[in-house]
Amino acid sequence: MQRVIIASTLILLVAVSLSQPAAGSDFTILLDGSQFRITWKIDAMQNLTAFAKTITFPQNISSTLKGADLTAFASTLQNTLQAKVATIQISQPTISLSSNSVNATCSNHCPFQWLNATIAFDIHENPVQANGLGEYDMSWKAIRVEDNLQVNGTAFNTLGETYLLQGLASFFPTPTTLRTFTVKIGGLLVNKNTYQDPTGKIFLLDTGAFQTPLSNWVHTQDLESRTQSWTSPQNAGFNITANQQITEVGFQTNLYYFAAARMSGEISTSMNTFAQKDVLFVDFSNGLWKTVSATLILVIIGILIVTVILERRITGQLRQRRKGSKAR
Repeated sequence: MQRVIIASTLILLVAVSLSQPAAGSDFTILLDGSQFRITWKIDAMQNLTAFAKTITFPQNISSTLKGADLTAFASTLQNTLQAKVATIQISQPTISLSSNSVNATCSNHCPFQWLNATIAFDIHENPVQANGLGEYDMSWKAIRVEDNLQVNGTAFNTLGETYLLQGLASFFPTPTTLRTFTVKIGGLLVNKNTYQDPTGKIFLLDTGAFQTPLSNWVHTQDLESRTQSWTSPQNAGFNITANQQITEVGFQTNLYYFAAARMSGEISTSMNTFAQKDVLFVDFSNGLWKTVSATLILVIIGILIVTVILERRITGQLRQRRKGSKAR
């Protein structure tokens, strides 16, 4: 029992040594006039170093991208977006990064390591317009930036290939009756022969999980502020979990390790929009389209009512004529 208490204490020490609490990660899109304003916050965290004794996130960063680094980021981001929607142009891109440092030789109560990114940019998209409605292709909301982006010579985007592959290698020792490991990547159970591919595809800048069509997102309206929003039913990001199970003299202890970033997705607009599949329709007619649509609906209803009335009258007249013919 004493060994179980000691192991549990070690896990508790890991938890309380958190240097910076994880904030909520999110990818928010605001339709402002004819452009979209994007704010992208990512808060990643890991404690794999406590076992792996290797650096699994870029360390000790506190920078806002400038010069060639910012140009490379902006160019890569625009190319990635244009692969989804060719008419997209981005402007005002900014990205700030921060991370703490950990000692790779630390013991089991190593502090967690965090990596934060704050990104903002505007998107201009040429919508298809017809009858006062603009059609915006929103498939670009699901993107994965795969380039090896850097800040002052340090890679920050290719987390899987640059850092996590090496960090996970030590989690696949030869199993024994006393110690076993269970490793999952994105919920998928992996082993020493299969972990490389999904790990190598982990990127910091990844909203690929937002590929669900916009009309299938959770839709809410705020009549007081005259705004509406769509929230993604899935979270984007990555998730690696590793469980070390130790069995000694009838006692069993579990030590947990992880590396993860999880973000929600939300699109906000005024009340003059609606979604069909992955297209956002915007009324540019100052309400004329809604008025015309409502008028057409009323006209159709009126025609149906008149048709029903005429049909009943004609049917009644025919019945009376038939009765008159029989009476003769």
